[in-house]
Amino acid sequence: MIIISGILTAFFVSPLIFLENYELIILTLFIWGLVQGGFWAMLSPVFADAIDESVVETGERREGIYNGFLAFFARLAIAAQAFSFAITHSLTGFVEGAATQSATAIWGIHIHLALIPMVCMLLGVLIFWKFYDLTPDKVKENQLKIKQLKL
Repeated sequence: MIIISGILTAFFVSPLIFLENYELIILTLFIWGLVQGGFWAMLSPVFADAIDESVVETGERREGIYNGFLAFFARLAIAAQAFSFAITHSLTGFVEGAATQSATAIWGIHIHLALIPMVCMLLGVLIFWKFYDLTPDKVKENQLKIKQLKL
């Protein structure tokens, strides 16, 4: 489910690269928000299943460590976003506070709004698809083992 919603998130953000009609942008963002909601709703169950796998493999509960990694990478993503804004704005001639922007600066805004998120989401989905090997059967098996270990 998370792979499907991730692909749909990337798909529905892609029109924002070119759209300039306000109503179409709002409609696209509404649909994008729905599929993005599916993605965010699945993050916690997937994270919990990954932690359960770790417990089965190590025999220790390490949720704190994994939450620390999650927080670190979330903050790293915020820093990367600021860095990409600075680079794109400087390359496209965005003028902060200006009443109007050049066509190149507007293109830079479209890059931030759609192209960069689309590429990042597709890369994330690809990495997840390649390395996440927990099937529903394996998740049930892990839950049984955790009960047996009384963890």
